[in-house]
Amino acid sequence: MRKKGANPDYRAIITGKRWTTLRGMKMLMNAIDNGGFCERCVKLYRAGGPRPREATEVHHIVPIESGHTRQEMEALAYDENNLMALCSQCHHELHKELGRVHIKEALREEIDEYLKSIRNGRQERTAPEQPGESFEGHGPS
Repeated sequence: MRKKGANPDYRAIITGKRWTTLRGMKMLMNAIDNGGFCERCVKLYRAGGPRPREATEVHHIVPIESGHTRQEMEALAYDENNLMALCSQCHHELHKELGRVHIKEALREEIDEYLKSIRNGRQERTAPEQPGESFEGHGPS
């Protein structure tokens, strides 16, 4: 798999105004919903973990690069249900724990089904969660 920076479509998406605006909106909604705290930290805190840290980054649950076309990549990038507000430490740990290849292999069938619904012009379901993770307040009820 190519590095993120090697894909010109990926680079154009994450540096564009649409992504910048959506990222800002996600951070604003997280401030309202979670007091600005990291979604993963909040979940761990509720389970007896340490005090949550401030969310500073936005994570795509299903990686943008999972899309096979620019249209699919954009659908993944701009899907509000595919986003999490995280602190930099949780964001790094999440990628380290799961690894890009592991995510793709573990979720390939779900990702393909999700992308098929995008191709067909309907979104019948939300983005799949990552293995072993369920975040309160994430996605539609």
